[in-house]
Amino acid sequence: MLQGHGKFGIGLAVCALALSASTAWAGDNVFTTSADATVDLWDAISSPKEDKRYTDSYCKKAGALCGAIAYANGGGYVVSWVQVKAKSTQPSNKPINSACASVSKKFESNVELNEYDTFIVPANCLYKLKINIASGPKKDRDIFLTPGCVAQTWTKGTTGSNSWHYSVNWSDQAKQNGASGDPKDSEGNPCTVK
Repeated sequence: MLQGHGKFGIGLAVCALALSASTAWAGDNVFTTSADATVDLWDAISSPKEDKRYTDSYCKKAGALCGAIAYANGGGYVVSWVQVKAKSTQPSNKPINSACASVSKKFESNVELNEYDTFIVPANCLYKLKINIASGPKKDRDIFLTPGCVAQTWTKGTTGSNSWHYSVNWSDQAKQNGASGDPKDSEGNPCTVK
C-alpha cells in the first residue's frame, strides 16, 4: 500500500537535495544541476545513514537536467539489493530526456535498517525502482522523475508484511531558485511514485 502522507511522510517531505555546485533555472519549473548531491532523510527512519550513492555521468555535466531517487529501509529486515533502471517504454505524452535511456544501476550489497541508497539520475524519465527483501519478496515502484524532484521511498514492517511509503518534493536548492508547489516539469507533468 502506498502512503504519501501521515506521521512519517510529513518529516520526509521536508528532505533536502543539497547541491555542492551551481544551479540555475532554465525555464518554467526546469531545474539544472552539474553537481553531485545527497539526500537527507529524517523522521521517517531512526538515525538515518546513507549507505551508497550513485551519480549518473550525465548529471555531472553543466546544464544537466536531473533529480534524485532514494530508497530507505525502515523495516525489521535486510534489503539485499536496490536497483534503479530506466523503463524501456517511456511515456509518449511527456518530454523524455534521452540521457536516461542507458540508466541501470544496481547496488548488490545489503541495506540495513535505517540506511538508504541514493541515485542521482537524468530527468524527465520513467524509472523502475526495485528492491529485494532478504528471505522476503522483491518489490518495485514506477517513478516518473522530473528535474529538481527528490523522490523518496521507504518500506516499513516485517519481512513478510511490509508496505511502501513515499514523498516527492522539490530539492531545497530548487526551492531557493523559485520552485513552489508540487514538483513538475516545464510542461506541468508531475513527479510521481506509483
